[in-house]
Formats: sequence, C-alpha cells, structure tokens
Amino acid sequence: MLDLNSSNFSIIFDLVNLLTILILIFISFRKNLINKPGFIILILFSSTPLFGNDVFFDFNVFPDQAKYILSVSLIRDNYFSIIAELSRGDFEAFLSRFDNIIGERYKPVRFTSVFIASIPMPFVETVRSLGFFGKFIFIAWFIYQITHQQKLKKDESYYYYYLILVLPSILIYSSVGLKEIYILVFFHLCMFFILQRKLIYFIISLCVLTLLRNELIIIMIIFSIFYIFVFYYFSENKISRSIENLFKFLFVISTLVVAIIFIGNFSSTTEYVYLFIEKVNQMKMGYHMEGDVTKEIRLYSHNYILIPMIKDIFNAILTPTFSKSNSIFLNFFIIENYLLLILFIFYSIILFKYNYLKSIFFITFFFILNLSVGMFVINDMAIYRYKITMIIPLILIMREEILNHKNENIIFNKS
Repeated sequence: MLDLNSSNFSIIFDLVNLLTILILIFISFRKNLINKPGFIILILFSSTPLFGNDVFFDFNVFPDQAKYILSVSLIRDNYFSIIAELSRGDFEAFLSRFDNIIGERYKPVRFTSVFIASIPMPFVETVRSLGFFGKFIFIAWFIYQITHQQKLKKDESYYYYYLILVLPSILIYSSVGLKEIYILVFFHLCMFFILQRKLIYFIISLCVLTLLRNELIIIMIIFSIFYIFVFYYFSENKISRSIENLFKFLFVISTLVVAIIFIGNFSSTTEYVYLFIEKVNQMKMGYHMEGDVTKEIRLYSHNYILIPMIKDIFNAILTPTFSKSNSIFLNFFIIENYLLLILFIFYSIILFKYNYLKSIFFITFFFILNLSVGMFVINDMAIYRYKITMIIPLILIMREEILNHKNENIIFNKS
C-alpha cells in the first residue's frame, strides 16, 4: 500500500515525472508547435505540482486525492492483469480486486483510476505524483489547442489562450490528484470535435468523459444533438420560411408542455415527475453528507419545483460568492467566477451579432450546466469545483465560434 506521507527521497520521483512533461514541451517546441515564450511559460506551469500538496497547502485540503492515489497505485502494481480482466469483460474479478485490497468505498473511482493509470507517466509514489499526471494531459491538450488556434487565426490573438494557465482553478486542479482537470479537458474536446465535425474523435472523447463522470454523458448528448440538428442540418439544408416558423412554433409548444409537466398538472406524467424529484432529492442528500450544511439543504416537493430550480441555477452561477467555506482558495475562486461570468456575457453579446440563434443556444446551455450542478450539490466549494469543469470549456467553445464567424467574414470580404 502506498504511504501518503512525504519523504526526503520522494522529490526524486516527482522530478522524474516533471522531466517527462518537460520532454513533451521540448518536443513541441522543436516541432514549432509553441514559440520560445510559450516554451518558458509551459515549463513554469508544469512545475506547480512540486509546490502543491504539503508545500503551499496541506494534503487534507483536498482529501479525495487519497482515493485516486491509492487506486491508481493499486492498478499500476497489477496493470496488465487488470487490463486483461477488462479486455475479456471480467468486471467481477476487476471489482473484487479492489474490494479485497482497499475496500468498497473506492468503487466510484475505479474506472477513472484505470484511465489515469494508463497515462504515460513513470511514478505514483508520492502525494504529488498524480498532479503531474493531470498536468501532462492538460499540457498535451493545451498544445493541441494552441496549434489549432494558430491555424485558425493568422495573427497573434491565440496568445490570449495562455491566460487560461493563470486561472486559479486551472493552476490548482492541474496540480493535485483529482479528476477535475481531466473532466475539463474531455468535456471541451467533446464539444470541440462536434464543432470540427470529427465524429470518431468525439466518440473517443465521450467514452473517456463517461469513465470520468458518467452523469455528463446526458448533458453532452443533449448538446450534440441540438447543435448538430440546429446548426448543421438547418444551415446545410435550406428550409422554407414556413417550415422554419413551424419549428419555432413546435419549440414554443414543447417548452410550454415541459413547463406544465414540471408544475405537475398532467396526471399521466405525474408519476414520472415524482420519481425524478425523489431521485434528485436522494442525490442532494448524498452530496449533503459531504459537508456540514444542514440548514442550507433545500429538497424539492412534488407541487413546488420550478421556483426552487430557478433559485438553484442562480445560486450555482453566483457560487462561491456567499460561501462560508474556510478554504484558502475562496477569494481567488470568487474573483475568477466573476471574471468568467463577465467573459461569458461578453462572448454572448459578440456571438449574438454573428448568429443570434447560437448565442441563445449557448446562454440556454449555460443555465443547464449551472442547474445540473446546483440542483444536486449543496456544498459551495463542491459546486464551484464541479461547474468550472464545464463552464471554462463552454466559454472556450464560444470563443471558437466567434473566431470561426470572423474568419468566414474575412474570406467572404476577400472574395
């Protein structure tokens, strides 16, 4: 079993992990994927796990790390046996291996840990090890995005992408042994590949996202279906004004029907609504147990759900503004949250000028993402931790859309 206590010798393992990331950065520099300033910035960014756990803050600030470090260590020790079990579909042997060694409470992180253990990093020997795993994935994603931005925009506007690296949540969650940074990366890649119309890469990213947090597959499928149907099908298959108005009418009617269902006036659907509310309340209670927030928990009732949901949306948007947390990162997260909100509004306004339907789509999706967190999670810091994995990718995708429209206009004007 992995010892979570740091030792003087542990720095050697950390430096070897860091060296692996530096090799990736160096190869990218030699291939001209990044320039010299970017090379230096990424070197500094890659070293932050050295100053995380048990240096600038105590390991117990993020106690969930223990689950991932112990699970990934177990998988690495038995890696090829475990991969063989999964390859032949012997999930019972895979699950029992965990039960026998580290217990039932590690069950939710098992498949995530298999993915993390498969990342080509040498060591899982210290409390800082997994920080380098997350850093490796994030930097690989970042270099890919920078390369794409250079192709998309010939001027130097892609340098604004480097501002992502100084966001407090990115700096912190890419330096600790949690799965948030992986979720952020693959949540973005799912939306990105939908925009790029790369189905195979989308499916691969969606599969990884499902391993990391399977609830997000529903949100991503909703995004994908609506985006493909509205912005690909309609844009490439010209439809008449009358058909377009018919779709708008059906959309309004569907919205009213859903609203009526939530109010609970239709007896034929009431039973399903009740089951949904009970499920949500059970999940609320489950997350509630993570923190001492007894007075703040708000459960839904069968005849009063719409208003509480609206409150949960705006609570999630503003969180962690009014948090009672004693986290040392609280003030940084509050500032970051408002900066992201301002940026979202700014991009929404710009996108509205190019394509008002897309702007409305992203605003609606923004509220859905916040509701998906605020509806289930009680703890303020947990709300923020979950929502930034979706909101930051959403803002990046909006910027991608804006750049696409700008390039289309440039091409059109030149022609």
